[in-house]
Amino acid sequence: MLKIRMDLPEREEELNLAERMLGDQAPELVLNRGDVNMVIREGDLHRLRDALTQVLATLSISFTGLLWHRPVGARTSIPRQHAA
Repeated sequence: MLKIRMDLPEREEELNLAERMLGDQAPELVLNRGDVNMVIREGDLHRLRDALTQVLATLSISFTGLLWHRPVGARTSIPRQHAA
């Protein structure tokens, strides 16, 4: 599960969002105009989602993947604690 923290929008951001949702850029209007092209069919999406259950990712692979996405210069290992 993923928890995403979000602050309340500023007044200007909220007005901007309301204008977009009520104006000519409303999602329904954009779709009806044909400004968005379909990239995958619904049936294909269901088949791909079902295929994900067949993918096995071990902890070592998952952890290694996390290390690959760290910023350049970021620490990639846990520092050792030496006895005094």
